[in-house]
Amino acid sequence: MAGTEDERKRAENLVWTAAGDYAFTPDFLSFTEDGSADLYMNLVIGLAHKWLGRPTEALLEEVSRSRRAAILSDTLWLGIESYVYARELPSRPALETLRVQHAEAYFAHLQNLNRQQWMAENKRLLDQQTIRWSRVLGRKTRVYAPDRRALAAALELDPDLSSDEVAATLRAILTRFFAYRGEAEVKPVHIRLNTVEAWILQHIFRTEHQHTDTLMMKNTYAANASAGTPVASDGKHGGAGATGERAYITACFGRSLYTDEDLQQLEARLCVGGHRGCHVYVTDGKFGMGSSDGRTWLREKSGAQMNDISRTNQRTEDGAGKASGTGTRTDVAASRGGFFDSETAKVRQDSAQQALANRRFFESEGELARSLVRRLSARLELTLSDLRENVAVHAPVGRLDPVRAWRMPVVHDPDVFEKQRPEREMPLDVTLLLDASASRMQMQEQLAAEAWILAEALKNCHMPAAVWNFRSLRGYTVLEKMKDFSERDCAHLFHFYAAGWNRDGLGLRLAAEELLHGSRRNLAVSEARSTGMPAADRRLEAQKATMSTEHGGVRNHSMPGAGGPSALKPGMAAGGSPGDRKHILIVLTDASPDDSTRLSACEKYPFGSAYEGRPAVDDAADAIAEMRAQGILVYGLFLGRTENLGNLSLMYGHHQVRIHDIAQLARAAGEIFTKAVEEL
Repeated sequence: MAGTEDERKRAENLVWTAAGDYAFTPDFLSFTEDGSADLYMNLVIGLAHKWLGRPTEALLEEVSRSRRAAILSDTLWLGIESYVYARELPSRPALETLRVQHAEAYFAHLQNLNRQQWMAENKRLLDQQTIRWSRVLGRKTRVYAPDRRALAAALELDPDLSSDEVAATLRAILTRFFAYRGEAEVKPVHIRLNTVEAWILQHIFRTEHQHTDTLMMKNTYAANASAGTPVASDGKHGGAGATGERAYITACFGRSLYTDEDLQQLEARLCVGGHRGCHVYVTDGKFGMGSSDGRTWLREKSGAQMNDISRTNQRTEDGAGKASGTGTRTDVAASRGGFFDSETAKVRQDSAQQALANRRFFESEGELARSLVRRLSARLELTLSDLRENVAVHAPVGRLDPVRAWRMPVVHDPDVFEKQRPEREMPLDVTLLLDASASRMQMQEQLAAEAWILAEALKNCHMPAAVWNFRSLRGYTVLEKMKDFSERDCAHLFHFYAAGWNRDGLGLRLAAEELLHGSRRNLAVSEARSTGMPAADRRLEAQKATMSTEHGGVRNHSMPGAGGPSALKPGMAAGGSPGDRKHILIVLTDASPDDSTRLSACEKYPFGSAYEGRPAVDDAADAIAEMRAQGILVYGLFLGRTENLGNLSLMYGHHQVRIHDIAQLARAAGEIFTKAVEEL
């Protein structure tokens, strides 16, 4: 995090230069989205100290304790900016240019906001900022409501006011336009209830929330072709209730890897407390067609053959529907019905186009990507060398093995000598978990390339690696396995796309469940399918497999690892005994959990809460703490907005690294594995 520390020092120097007081310790510093010190606003902070002093600083401190601190303080800074700019401009003419540059940067930022970020912005504050910076650039503004225009005019403070008069004017603005009540506005007190009290409140004040989302994507193709522009929907889909929602999820994301009964058991363990009423779904992104045993599967494809594949799928789908009779599974039927729905067809078309955009980006950065793979591979080999144990192997040189000596003259086998070398495989596996929510739309291509670079480097080091992503939609948290431990081909990672929401707490717990028990469950189902075992018996075998990983009520925090392709059984990660493996989970995150489905009433929040802000961050932090207690080493690889750095620290503690672009990936991943080796 050295880069962040350097920018903090730079921001402080800007403030001190403007204030003319190097003994001053600023309570505020301003940074841009990429973590750089904001030149203009840090100068404004320093000038506020120079021209306004203690009265205004006291008001800012008071406002920071309000429940509405974010919008109130940002509004105050608009008023402060207008005042100090007018006061300082005669002696510092360069401020005019810096102010114009800051206004241009503001509008550039607005153009990059995705739907989730637009929804998170406060409309009143956004209007005031837009009015202010439009005037600075001489742009014509749209017609605003009278109260918005009056507030904008009031925030243009008279430069002839004294510091005390400015503080009084700013307080009057808050009182008039925001009904600010001063010290009477304090942040809410959180009451901790015991289990009995929480249970009583949860059952007395029971509520049910229903929300219908439509999956929307944005990609390079969509931005450049009118046919690809996301179209708003009325939110109505085929089916009703849980069945209709499940059908929509299957049609959008692909077949479920588990039976309905398996998923119900997962939900019974995971969808509790604040996640009560939610659902989980595990898929490999493939779309299943065929009979009830699920033997016939089709893979959705992208590229130039998109239309041919779609027509082929439709013909196959029609035939499959006739062949399957009345015994079709829920997810197969859902895929059939969803395929002809205009929305789900659009989702598949957009995801295919995003895959092409991901590949084009990778090709344009191919030399850099391959260089990063080489650098990261070399660093990983060095870092992980301490974990490798020496094993005896036969070779043409070394110490003669008398048991094999006869093979040289008889069968002309030169490998009759024995030598020690570090083992290639280690009792360690790595999972990359990508946040695939809509907040990542602006960096889909970069995230796909990062996943490929990390997976290729791990493959070069003979370390089993899986790549998964997660998102939430309509109360379902969907975990997609793009690459599992037994797979070596990383090409499918370019099919990554961002859409939906992110319920980090449930997504992380689902990933932990899969790491600790998923391989055994997959193996049982796979072997049962291959032997034609009836569905009821398949479910029983899957339950036995899950139970076999528990001892005396305590879960065994391990899973099969990687021993080489020849030792693999269908559905199982590579070899190794269940009890001797360690797991590293690297989450590629923006540290901004946000879901349209509320947090249900629970012990910590007896009346429930929107899944956003501090409640969502706390839930994610609890999930990470639980995973670490289970033996999973969780690390955050952060690529996101500076304002979410606080969330990052709360969620991951010091087990996180920040990067600003793909060129820093090798360094950041190296830091993570160095920390992991120290923990191991």
